[in-house]
Amino acid sequence: MKKILLAIIFLAVSSGLFVEAKRTPPPVVQPIVYSGVQYVAPYGVIWYIEAYNTTPQEKLWWMKVYTIKYIPGLETDIQDVFITKLAIRDGKLIVSNEDDNQYTINLETKKVEKIEKADWTTEFVNQGKWPINRIKLILFRSLFPLSIGWLL
Repeated sequence: MKKILLAIIFLAVSSGLFVEAKRTPPPVVQPIVYSGVQYVAPYGVIWYIEAYNTTPQEKLWWMKVYTIKYIPGLETDIQDVFITKLAIRDGKLIVSNEDDNQYTINLETKKVEKIEKADWTTEFVNQGKWPINRIKLILFRSLFPLSIGWLL
């Protein structure tokens, strides 16, 4: 019985249950160029994109794509939802984030709309970036911050 209790304690400590919750680093999003404008999701910035003129390299505009509703009492760093991918489809910028939400931005009017799924969802899943809903992701990051958080 004592060996079983020691094994459970060892597994709990080694799995990161008693470690301060930390999230994995934000993904690096590849910028895309469309009609002489480069669209960028700045590294480590949660919810916005920037547009730059390709020659000369000057910022044209930036905009907020989505809002994060933080759950009170939980660390904000494990609730942050970063942009993971940018794409152009039918003259619109498509933005995907860690919660597997996709948004389209009309590049003429700058209007943002949330869409159900983008065409790359199958490719996205096959790259090992599985869609996980927000609560499961937050709980997973809280329970396993360092030991297996790299799986996401």
